[in-house]
Amino acid sequence: MVQTFDFFVHSIGFKRSEFDHCLYFQHDNNCVFLLLYVDNMLLIGPNLKMINEIKITLDKEFDMKDLGNGRKILGMEMERNRSNSCLFLH
Repeated sequence: MVQTFDFFVHSIGFKRSEFDHCLYFQHDNNCVFLLLYVDNMLLIGPNLKMINEIKITLDKEFDMKDLGNGRKILGMEMERNRSNSCLFLH
């Protein structure tokens, strides 16, 4: 499944980080980060419409469940400060 996922996200414009193979990124007009660890995924980016389009594209190819806004990943709590455009991990 990982090879399939890797092939698919590359086909929709993502590149895999050389430093962390769980991190994919896409640079168009906006930057989108996709973090994948086993069966957990987190999409981060400034454009909600773009994030939703990526989720729809991924959902057509893979069996997925959208759990809404991220609050926790890999045991770390996430804190968002939208007014300062910051994301903190605890």
